[in-house]
Amino acid sequence: KFKQYYPSVIIDLIVTDTPLNLINEGIDLAFRAAPLNDSGLICRRLAFIKRYLVASPAYLERSGRPNSLVDLEHHACLVHHALTHWPLGKNWQPTPSLTSNSLLTLREIALNQGGIALLPHYVCQHDITQHQLEIVLPELKIPDLPFYMIYPSREYLPPILQKFIDFIQ
Repeated sequence: KFKQYYPSVIIDLIVTDTPLNLINEGIDLAFRAAPLNDSGLICRRLAFIKRYLVASPAYLERSGRPNSLVDLEHHACLVHHALTHWPLGKNWQPTPSLTSNSLLTLREIALNQGGIALLPHYVCQHDITQHQLEIVLPELKIPDLPFYMIYPSREYLPPILQKFIDFIQ
């Protein structure tokens, strides 16, 4: 919608699960679903994102449906590099059968019977609705993931960037 109001603005969209150094890379603004470690950056929380443990129905039929965290230890866990400890009570650590730096890759592997993945709502909700993925251990209380807008400085923001930041909030 922002482009409808400002059609002459050119947006260079970089999509990656790897955190980039905004200043070194010359990036004006980033969206991250991870805590901010660099105190030199401005960080504004925009929302909280639900997360689910998911697997394909075929994987669960073949490997069995876990009924507890103990059962989950015996399953193929698909783990993101940035989240090696799953927040499933006392910082539970899965034994990964596969790790990746890409949420979309983990989703695809889960869809193709590769195991159980912890994915954000926006990555897997359509697949859940279409019954291509099922929620595993739905009774578990998985903390929502904070989602942030991050930018290098409040000073010297280009006016159009300030308008975009205001638009997002």
